[in-house]
Amino acid sequence: MALDGNSSVGAVSPPQHPMSRFAEDAFISYRHLDNEKLEDSKGWIDNLHERLEKRLAQLLGSKPKIWRDPRIPGNVYFADLLEDRIRHNLLMVSVLSPGYVQSGWCMGELREFCRLANENGGLQVNGRLRMFKVVKTHVDREKHPAQFQGQLGYEFYETDPMTQRHREFSQDIGQNKDQRYWNKLEDLALDIREVLEATRSQASASEAQSAPAIPRSKGKVYLAECSSDLKDARDIIKRELAQRGYEILPDKEIPFKSPDYENAVRDALRGCKVSIHLIGESFGVIPEGGDERSTVRLQHEIAAQRSATRLFPGSSGSLPVLSRETDGSKSSSSNFEPIPRCKDARSCCRCRWRNSRPSFWRGSKATRSIR
Repeated sequence: MALDGNSSVGAVSPPQHPMSRFAEDAFISYRHLDNEKLEDSKGWIDNLHERLEKRLAQLLGSKPKIWRDPRIPGNVYFADLLEDRIRHNLLMVSVLSPGYVQSGWCMGELREFCRLANENGGLQVNGRLRMFKVVKTHVDREKHPAQFQGQLGYEFYETDPMTQRHREFSQDIGQNKDQRYWNKLEDLALDIREVLEATRSQASASEAQSAPAIPRSKGKVYLAECSSDLKDARDIIKRELAQRGYEILPDKEIPFKSPDYENAVRDALRGCKVSIHLIGESFGVIPEGGDERSTVRLQHEIAAQRSATRLFPGSSGSLPVLSRETDGSKSSSSNFEPIPRCKDARSCCRCRWRNSRPSFWRGSKATRSIR
């Protein structure tokens, strides 16, 4: 060890933080089949890579280093290439599709990233995973890789509530611009930005031999799962709350089987300052093995019970439902009324749902209710 006039024998450099060793910020794992071009347009992955990189540069103030392999794997020694590139990447963005989950190469990338991540700082940064699940084309939940089971992810498609067919959001710009695609891209960029900033903060604090500056949350908010007709509205609220510094729950998939569903909702509500419920025209879905109550109603009832027993911090004992007309001219609040029993339970779903709504709302053209 070289010494100068200002050095002392035995002096050592501050320990390097594990997260400061990464040369690249993220790599995109995808099936090359999903990047095939249509006519003269760019491939789906090409657009995602370019737009995500540009948006992150705007959010971070500097250009991120995002890598992906543009070649189709051929006579490449899989283990050497994979380990060399993945080892130097902090984050992984996996683009799920039917082709992705059937690809041994893609599954190998995912397994290798998890293995190397566990050896280099762990799979989480401040409680957030270093893996991001982007779902380009619908894949049944049970077919998602085990590493992503329970993670909500970013779905770039919609499901028609009538036909149950899945349609991808358009990547086009101009007159055919699909705002839902850009909203999902923004959500992905914001969440990646949060992990990158937390990582850099930890690395800088470690080098300065001080405690890392961990961003403080303003509190936890339970944003209830809603019916399909209000999914876009829920995404807007979730996005704004996150940008204002709130932690949104549930932050992982809730088991869709009773009574596991109800127990998971109760667990997520613990510690939340408030819960928000959107109630639309659709009845919603009923958990497997449950009674005739939909997830929309179950979540509201569980939240109302907690409020009535003052389990919410600062609760006064009641949870009003705020309903707004489409033109914003009227607003009121009320509690859900008891559901009257019907003689024929098989044919009264819509009747039961209408009776479950606040009396002032029945027959109105309200598009959503917020508690």
